[in-house]
Amino acid sequence: MKIKKDIFLAILLWAIVAYAITLLTYCTMTNIYKASPESISAFGTFLSAVGAFFAAFVAAYLFTDWKDQAKYDSNKESCNMILEHISALRYNLSRKIDTINSIKSIGDFVVLKDELKVYKFEDDEKLHEFFFKNRHHAISLKFNNKEIDETPFKLYSNISKHFIHISIPYSIIMFDYNKYQQIILDNIDLKKLDYNYNRINRSYTYFGLKEDFYLKSKILNSLNSETGFYEYDNENNITKDVVYESILTMINDTLNKIDSMESELIRIINFKN
Repeated sequence: MKIKKDIFLAILLWAIVAYAITLLTYCTMTNIYKASPESISAFGTFLSAVGAFFAAFVAAYLFTDWKDQAKYDSNKESCNMILEHISALRYNLSRKIDTINSIKSIGDFVVLKDELKVYKFEDDEKLHEFFFKNRHHAISLKFNNKEIDETPFKLYSNISKHFIHISIPYSIIMFDYNKYQQIILDNIDLKKLDYNYNRINRSYTYFGLKEDFYLKSKILNSLNSETGFYEYDNENNITKDVVYESILTMINDTLNKIDSMESELIRIINFKN
């Protein structure tokens, strides 16, 4: 797409060329061919017609460029809105990966981390709301990358489905983990908690606890169980069963989808095919 300066210079150049040709023709007719006033008048009428045509051409040229500019501005706004959202999703899911990896350690150690108790499902719901707010932005875009067989709207909707079906089982894991922490704290000598307990995990025997109890097993089973969702048609029939071997696998695949979406949105902004 041409920027305004390029357009101005192009029109100025054509105007100079047209003026030079007109001046040369006029001088040739009057000084060399000694044209009559009637011929010069006819030539002037012809130039007027050419000038009208040139003005129409310039108007059409500028109008076409204006439409391209407006389309680009609209696409850029849509891309930026979605990019801002999926950047927040990336951060959210990356934090979930860190949390899950920390909680996995309960198989061998007591994991007491205050930072893990601040999770709120409402925060995930607020993030998910933006899928609906940005819906029209995704619909208006088009990918030029033939390697991606999904439209921006379909890919964005797919990320939406994955995110909400990650958030629900994740919220259950976090609910159980908070109960796990409380059980641990209720059954240990708090004097054994040193200043570094948020960073270094201690063994169950160190706190005088049994290594096997129901809540610990439930959390580990949740972390390692298959997860996913069904897709339905308009008649509420199952059309697809999306299954992952664990919630962590599902999160990583969702991040890959976000990477694809992000790279294509940046490609649109930078006019790359």
